[in-house]
Amino acid sequence: KTYITLLQAISMGGGFTEYAKKNKLQVVRNRLNGDNKIHETRIPVRYDDLLAGQGEPGNMILLSGDTVIFHKHIVPSHDAQVIPDWRMSFTIRFPEI
Repeated sequence: KTYITLLQAISMGGGFTEYAKKNKLQVVRNRLNGDNKIHETRIPVRYDDLLAGQGEPGNMILLSGDTVIFHKHIVPSHDAQVIPDWRMSFTIRFPEI
């Protein structure tokens, strides 16, 4: 098999912590456009839609170089406040064939 889906990548990355904002995933894809400039595309993904087999883009096949970004809440100790702006990410790299 020479491809990986978004759900497989999430699983291989260890899944989510209890503080993850699962419905605010993004897949960042960089590709060369017609004039050889890099064009970044950010594809929003809702995890609940992935599990239900609904919504766009669905359980997409990731390309080498794609980055999956998920936001994570940080809960300060002894405080009920949640800080929502911290991010984690991982990049998918496939070996050149």
